[in-house]
Amino acid sequence: MTLQPAITASASAAPPPPPRVSLPAKGLNAREQSLLKAAEPLIEQSRWRNLRMLLAADSTHASTLPPVLALLYAIALKEDPSLAKESHDPGASPAGASETLAIAVFRQLFGLAETSVIAVMFAKRLLRRRPSQIDWKQKPPASVSAMLVGGALLLGALVGFLLHPSLLGLFWK
Repeated sequence: MTLQPAITASASAAPPPPPRVSLPAKGLNAREQSLLKAAEPLIEQSRWRNLRMLLAADSTHASTLPPVLALLYAIALKEDPSLAKESHDPGASPAGASETLAIAVFRQLFGLAETSVIAVMFAKRLLRRRPSQIDWKQKPPASVSAMLVGGALLLGALVGFLLHPSLLGLFWK
């Protein structure tokens, strides 16, 4: 019976939080670590074009980057608004190139086969945009909005006029 209180006391006590230690990125040399540090402010400021230029001049060079930097490059390639889709071929557009690069990186990270669906799923989820980030169509002009509001007010006034108690008696006599 003396063991029971000791067990519940140790089970209810939360372990102390681990100390925060800034460790160097695993497998990165000094140049790559400096690139990672230089990329942080660009990511915070959403300067995707500058991030792409910092990491690699073109996507062929990006394939030789370590996985962490290659994923950052793929995200920057997907997020850069200055790159417009030029065709409907997924491999030809910047979005398709970013997905292809991300899929290759996940295959390398997890040691998966070329036909693995797991790497495709991870890459597409990583590069997926949330609905709040999608560029919706432009708002209609103010004149169209004003006409819609005015039409709704006139329709409401007409319905109110027709349902007025003094007029209701006119329709049933």
